[in-house]
Amino acid sequence: MMGHELSCSAVDDLLVDLVDDALDRALAAQVEQHVASCPRCRSLVGDLREIRQAASTLPPVPPPPHVWPRLRAALEAERADPFHSTRPTARLRRAVGLAHGRPTSESKGRLLPAWGRMAAAAALLVVAISAGLWSLWVSREQAEPLRATRTEAGDRRAQDLVATVESEIALAAEHYEKAIAGLEEAARASGTELDPDVMATLKTNLALVDQAIDDSRRAVRDQPDNLVAQASLLDAFRRKVTLLQDTVALMREVRLDRSAMPAGLNEG
Repeated sequence: MMGHELSCSAVDDLLVDLVDDALDRALAAQVEQHVASCPRCRSLVGDLREIRQAASTLPPVPPPPHVWPRLRAALEAERADPFHSTRPTARLRRAVGLAHGRPTSESKGRLLPAWGRMAAAAALLVVAISAGLWSLWVSREQAEPLRATRTEAGDRRAQDLVATVESEIALAAEHYEKAIAGLEEAARASGTELDPDVMATLKTNLALVDQAIDDSRRAVRDQPDNLVAQASLLDAFRRKVTLLQDTVALMREVRLDRSAMPAGLNEG
């Protein structure tokens, strides 16, 4: 396809396909040659592979029953105006397509670069974790009656179940950290500068969330069996992921606005 060495801009839309082994052999060899010599693209490929690997370890978990009425209402509203919908279901559907390098009907012709698809992959990971947490809380509640059983077998079952739940909570925290790392890299790789006042506000909010994560970590270390402390830690992770997602989305909007300006007006 191309006989010369590829540039970063040329491979941006090919990195996800490279990770998915979806490129033909000749093009894959060219992309891999560029990735091997480019720290920026090599880092993106590494992050993409980590996110996909983390997502592949998550079991399918049905969402709680109370979610379905809201989901149905969102789908009906989206069906009435699918192109302009900004509801979560529309954003998630776009993320699913973009994370796999596939344009949806409203995004054809303007595929996100690799950093945007990496953020979409991280967002999907967060959605999967959020669904899985519901089953963890149910399992944890089931452990409480077992703790009251004073037989040796009952104590052993309670300890095993609690250990399993806490292990899964730790795994969920690890997945959140991977998603956060991917979103942070996406923000750095966007190459977009925001208004200084906006950046100052974002940095302040990130510092507050980071402090909440540190405080929750200490609480979990001091009281490993404290369900409230564990929930607080995961909630802090969720808030940081949301903030980083909003940052990436804002950077993308700024880039689109600047690219839409007439030549010369977006300089200086």
